[in-house]
Amino acid sequence: MKAAEKLLIEQIRAVDQPAWEQLIGRYEGRLMAFVESKLRNPSISEDVIQETFVGFLTSLPNHILIRYHMNTRRRINLY
Repeated sequence: MKAAEKLLIEQIRAVDQPAWEQLIGRYEGRLMAFVESKLRNPSISEDVIQETFVGFLTSLPNHILIRYHMNTRRRINLY
């Protein structure tokens, strides 16, 4: 993980709203493109992305980036 990503995660852990917005801005588009390519349903794709970001926040105390990505794939498979 890059130093910039580690810093961003630490800022989010410290409840830094601009850092959270930066994370969403950085990854939301790519995640949406990936999920929509699999599900082909924009409404469900938005739900999956929202659940993924909430899951990321929930996992922050024990954050492992690989788990975050695997959970995204698992959520896609639920639909």
